[in-house]
Amino acid sequence: MTASCVLIACLASLRGQAGLAILCAGLAASQNPPLALLIPFACAWRVLIVRYPRLQWPDSSAAPVDWRELVLAAAGILLTLAPLAFFQWTFGTPSVIARDFNGSEFVTGARMFSLFFDLNQGMVIGSPGIALAVLLGCFALPKRLRTPWLVMAALLLALIVLMALPALSTINWNSGGVVMTRYSYWLSVPLLVLALLAARLSSPRWRIGLLFAGVALQAVVLSGTGLLGEKAIFIEHSAPARWALSHIPQYYNPEAEIFHARNQKRVTLPLPKDSISVFGVDGKPTKIMRHRSNRSAPPGLCAAGETLQGHDVRDVSREWEYLHAPFTCVPRR
Repeated sequence: MTASCVLIACLASLRGQAGLAILCAGLAASQNPPLALLIPFACAWRVLIVRYPRLQWPDSSAAPVDWRELVLAAAGILLTLAPLAFFQWTFGTPSVIARDFNGSEFVTGARMFSLFFDLNQGMVIGSPGIALAVLLGCFALPKRLRTPWLVMAALLLALIVLMALPALSTINWNSGGVVMTRYSYWLSVPLLVLALLAARLSSPRWRIGLLFAGVALQAVVLSGTGLLGEKAIFIEHSAPARWALSHIPQYYNPEAEIFHARNQKRVTLPLPKDSISVFGVDGKPTKIMRHRSNRSAPPGLCAAGETLQGHDVRDVSREWEYLHAPFTCVPRR
């Protein structure tokens, strides 16, 4: 439901139907609060297209600001605020999840990169067809239409980043998503709108090619994950992640929660600083994750009184690090 509401909200915003956009944004935000940012986006876009009509969806007419639009907008804002009011009244806080299961220390650049590009659960794994269609759209558009589309793209990408920031604060980053995280799922919808807009503005030949390329690549993904993602297991590494960890381990360094949960086949929250997780090939450890404050080695790798050192140490967020083979054991100091 959330993704459907985001799709309608984005399309309605670009068409100048701010009331409908705010209504759908409010319904989406009642499930995922970061999506409340779609509301000011819809309002700002409605004002923007008055000054710059070329930024409006082609062959659409902006809805007049009348009582119908105001009622829809009020309903959307009410839907956004209702869950917050309920939790404040019942539990003394607008959001139990934000109070007990989120932390500002988790909002990092590594998390943002993970949201889009992680090989286990990032947007690149779940929606590569959409990304391909957007990229092709840059070349498919006639020159006179490319600039307005690029402006729309820049603003929608900024919106995606802003909506992503609150989502990064969750403690449970390996949160049981199907193929990709739920955050990556609904954040990919504005990109789908961009792809559809590019197809709408392109010539018939480019339109068919753009849509076919996106659908074909997405079909390849579905063949590997299953139509409903039934082949993807959130406590196991995906096929691309396994390949990277086996062949180029030093170049794939996922967030600590992802690596630990998928190696240990269970989710541990919060992740203790003494946690150590090992990935191996043919029974030999090739990649070890540990906290910087922990110098211990996995059982059986070093003798008592020795600490572990690895080659090509890679830091990730919050002082977690990856060590790569060959490993050496040195006397504890």
